[in-house]
Amino acid sequence: MKKLICGVLCLSPLIACESVSSTDVLTNGMYANLEVSADGSGTSRANAVLRVGGGSSNVYVDLVEGDTLTVKQGEDTVELEKSSVGDFREYNAEFEVDEEGSAFDFAFTRDVDEGAPSSIVVLPAKFEITAPEVDATISRAEDLTFTWDGGSDDAMRYNMDGDCVFSEGETLEGDEGTYTIPGGTIESVDENDPETCSIELVLSRVRAGDVDAGFGEGGSAEGVQVRRLKFVSAP
Repeated sequence: MKKLICGVLCLSPLIACESVSSTDVLTNGMYANLEVSADGSGTSRANAVLRVGGGSSNVYVDLVEGDTLTVKQGEDTVELEKSSVGDFREYNAEFEVDEEGSAFDFAFTRDVDEGAPSSIVVLPAKFEITAPEVDATISRAEDLTFTWDGGSDDAMRYNMDGDCVFSEGETLEGDEGTYTIPGGTIESVDENDPETCSIELVLSRVRAGDVDAGFGEGGSAEGVQVRRLKFVSAP
């Protein structure tokens, strides 16, 4: 989702975004964001974003003939399809698998150089959010505790967003199955007239993968199990 938001922001006159043809960039001048995410539905989505200028760059690589991104999972190899929003470019494919340990091998093959033939992403274990209850009303003055099926060696991170509060999120230390946000931490957009609104909690279990050294600017590779829950946040 964050990648799509970035693409939408590229339509704003306040955000300078560019796309460059892949024919103008060698692989050692690219940074790769590679991710496979699963939401518990039995499927997973592979996503790749290539940039010029590092991980925070808004210069996106537009693949043309002679350059191909594929992902191999088990016996299946699928070519990723391009999606564009303004100058933002990303590449996606869907797979009918979401089990822990499922491995995905991203290959960037090119005519101009050796490309980046093998970046590996592995999915972490599935989990479910066990608290709070869906649509429960929780005061921002009180502690907010959310719980899940914990106990892995992978990283956990959360994000929360709603119309009446500022976005909140961080990477947690460990996967203990519970985390508490102290009362008063979540800030109202309007402190003088705080409102009640729906909040979406996004909780992710993240396993770091390996980015092929052919991407000379580096990159990130992650397998992610993501779960979402909505509750009501009151002053």
